[in-house]
Amino acid sequence: MKKFILSVTLLFLVVLSGFAQDKICSLKSDQYYQDITFSTRDTITDNDTLYTVDYDLNKAMPVKYNVAVKLTKVSGAPLVVASLQGKVFSTDTWTNITSVTWHGSSSDTTIKYTQNSTAQYYRFLRLQFDANTTAQKSRLTYSKFKLWDR
Repeated sequence: MKKFILSVTLLFLVVLSGFAQDKICSLKSDQYYQDITFSTRDTITDNDTLYTVDYDLNKAMPVKYNVAVKLTKVSGAPLVVASLQGKVFSTDTWTNITSVTWHGSSSDTTIKYTQNSTAQYYRFLRLQFDANTTAQKSRLTYSKFKLWDR
């Protein structure tokens, strides 16, 4: 019985570790700012490794936004496509809003996404990072997320 419990526990941990790179943030209906500090576990290491940060905005009205995310070069020659995506319903597929290619030429970079002229109807936003080179290691340092509904 102990071996069975140990096996089930190990299987559970293996399944959880497969999802360890994704983060989900749900904002409260009266919350308009979210700041996330990432750890060393939030490192993108292999070719085509996707890392996502999903935001459930929880807003009834369209919003304007500013998003800042900082990437730090750890080693190699990073090439990461950083995309901002959105969707209206949880069952929709993600729509690419904009993408920036980060070449990791400096030790760190802050990428900013801004939509402050026209309110957007997305209820969910996603930051997606796609590593496109094998000999690289880069880390997410932080993301800051600000919404306006006026």
